[in-house]
Amino acid sequence: MMGFGNDLARAHGEHIRLAVLQLLADTPGYRAADALLHPALEAMGLGCTRDQLRMHLSWLDELQLITVEERGNAAISTLSERGGDVARGQALVNGVARPAPGR
Repeated sequence: MMGFGNDLARAHGEHIRLAVLQLLADTPGYRAADALLHPALEAMGLGCTRDQLRMHLSWLDELQLITVEERGNAAISTLSERGGDVARGQALVNGVARPAPGR
């Protein structure tokens, strides 16, 4: 049973990362603050704490799928070209869920 919980947590994180990329792809200027991304993820059923979201943003930044700029208490994320490819399923990255066909 412990393995299932770990698998579920891993899959949840992968879907959060994909959703962040897709949200940014659908946002004018391909950028958004964590304060906007967090409630959007909650509305998608991908709940996480603000701290967990920032860890996912940092992970995506390390893989150059987004860039994160800290402005005071806000983390502003901007989608990279590679991140857009992953959001559309044109490139695959371990740790990011693959989008469903037609997305």
